[in-house]
Amino acid sequence: MNRMNKPRSILRALAPLMVALPLNPAWGFDEDGYELWLRYRALEGTQRTRVLARPRVLAWLRRSFAGSYVLLAGRLAVTDR
Repeated sequence: MNRMNKPRSILRALAPLMVALPLNPAWGFDEDGYELWLRYRALEGTQRTRVLARPRVLAWLRRSFAGSYVLLAGRLAVTDR
């Protein structure tokens, strides 16, 4: 198995657990809330594949995250303790 594929295989193995976790009644999910959560997960999955297929979008996402970290670092540098 390729070293780059190992994290993906781990995530794929954990995916059913992540789908089943909201079924815990202590978390207060009812049937409608669970259905909405499943729809969100399906939409998120399709959008993830669309974003990963576009290098320009990925480049802008990276720049946005880098910029936000620079802003946070600057804010931390000027705050008093």
